[in-house]
Amino acid sequence: MIRSISLALSLCAMSSPTWAADTSWTDVTPRLEGCWEGEGLGGQVSECWLIADDGRADGMFLMRKNDKPNFAEILTIDDFGDGPEMRLKHVYGDMTGWEEKDDYVSFKLVSADADTLTFKGLVLIFDGDDKLRTELKMTMKNGETRLMPFSFRRTAQIARAEAPD
Repeated sequence: MIRSISLALSLCAMSSPTWAADTSWTDVTPRLEGCWEGEGLGGQVSECWLIADDGRADGMFLMRKNDKPNFAEILTIDDFGDGPEMRLKHVYGDMTGWEEKDDYVSFKLVSADADTLTFKGLVLIFDGDDKLRTELKMTMKNGETRLMPFSFRRTAQIARAEAPD
């Protein structure tokens, strides 16, 4: 079932971007920086993000159920030459990969504003500085589409060192 959800996620992830007039995705990604904990998909979830000076975001997501690792994701938001997108790879708790070696799930960016990054199939919504809600559109095995909510609260900020002179 998890592999079919992953396939459904990649199929949901195709769209043409539309942009808010004065907000770039690189203006919003710095708000992700740090670590977050919360709930989603019936388990406990955690994410940590690092943001580069150019706005690229790299992160890790962990899902735990019954106090055991269920799966993890390596996440990246960047412009890979065909417009901004989030790319991710899944691994089970034992580090066995879901996707083939060179495959990944992709969510094309549709729009960005000060509090929201909207990707095809996934939305990240900031509520102030310390709350983050995500909405993931999933197509189940039976073809039904569901919106799966996640709620996070910030647990740690990343302290950035100043570049040496």
